[in-house]
Amino acid sequence: MNCLALPRATRVGFGLVLLVALLSFVARVAGAQLAVPADTTAVLRLSLGDAIRMASQQNAAVESARARVDAARSRVTQRRADLLPNVSAAVTERSGTLNSAAAFPIDFPTAPGADPLFDRNGSILGPLNVFDARVRVTQSLYDPAARSRVQGARTAVAAADADVGSVSDLAGATAANAYLAVLRSDAVYTARLADSTLAADLLRIAQA
Repeated sequence: MNCLALPRATRVGFGLVLLVALLSFVARVAGAQLAVPADTTAVLRLSLGDAIRMASQQNAAVESARARVDAARSRVTQRRADLLPNVSAAVTERSGTLNSAAAFPIDFPTAPGADPLFDRNGSILGPLNVFDARVRVTQSLYDPAARSRVQGARTAVAAADADVGSVSDLAGATAANAYLAVLRSDAVYTARLADSTLAADLLRIAQA
């Protein structure tokens, strides 16, 4: 049985048509898989700078670092209290009688011929209402240990501030990497879509 041999140009054209058809089918399948349903919500346009800024300011790690700074500043105030004066007060009030001989054992001088101020044998005075108010103030002139504690607390504040900057930079870098990854994915999707369009055009040309 003899087989009819096709010309070489015809075979090449037929193979090209099959290849273009296969590419078009693959492109359509990929486009159907990448198709995203329409979203009716508002679109938020976010630039790279906005993404870095939001990540640096509105990040849980950054907020936690700022809370540590506030706590360190509170410890500075607490340590500084050791260098301030200490003030204490006490108030008492009592009522009772008093024996003049026991309360005033000495003779107060009086004018010649005048009666003594208190009976030498003693007399009951009262009842007397006594109000006693006392205030005590102490201040350390030099306390090296307290000064060292204050300086250590201030160093902790500086370290916490530096930690805030470090965490903020790390969050910004992470957001930038994620943003660039999204841009790359979008570029890959656009390229694949262009490839599918080109394959469809080649198919129409081959069919023509």
